[in-house]
Amino acid sequence: TAAELRGLCGIAYAQQGHTQVAAHAASREADGGIGSLFFYLGLGIGGLGLVISLAIVVIPVIGDVMAGARGQAVITTALGALFVAFTVAVSTVPLGAIFGGVGYFLRKQGQRAAWLRIHGIAAQGTIRGYQATGTRINHVPIVRVEVEVAHPSAGPYVATFKQLLSSDLAMQLRPGNVVALRVHPQRPMEIILELS
Repeated sequence: TAAELRGLCGIAYAQQGHTQVAAHAASREADGGIGSLFFYLGLGIGGLGLVISLAIVVIPVIGDVMAGARGQAVITTALGALFVAFTVAVSTVPLGAIFGGVGYFLRKQGQRAAWLRIHGIAAQGTIRGYQATGTRINHVPIVRVEVEVAHPSAGPYVATFKQLLSSDLAMQLRPGNVVALRVHPQRPMEIILELS
């Protein structure tokens, strides 16, 4: 009947909404929620550094020319401005590149995790243990988790993945615990923990 069809459609929309929310959560879990922030901050710092450097050179030279200065005076102003502009560019552009590069890497991790949450094959895994990587995001350590994967269409195998280790998650990752995973359809070693 029409009412049943509407009910089924409502369920499908709810499931799709839940999947999108879960994908967003997987992305934030993978990049610590800072990938895009660092990426755009890096672009902004680098771009602003270039614009300021250009303005430092152009504005004084235009001012000298409009004031009637010629020859050596304009060259002296331009050389001084170039030195200051170079100093500004050298201090801002590499900083922007570092922030942008880190942000780009973190964003890619988040995008992969979101894709896996939506398109990955649901599987279970038994935690074998984890160890610290030495990296932290927002003061939360990243650990390398070793898990025995029970793939629905392949035999069991051991894989590893990196995970932000919140205090709540530490209990789930104790050796012997069974956890929900998402496995890449073509690359079974690429997995994420399914948190929601």
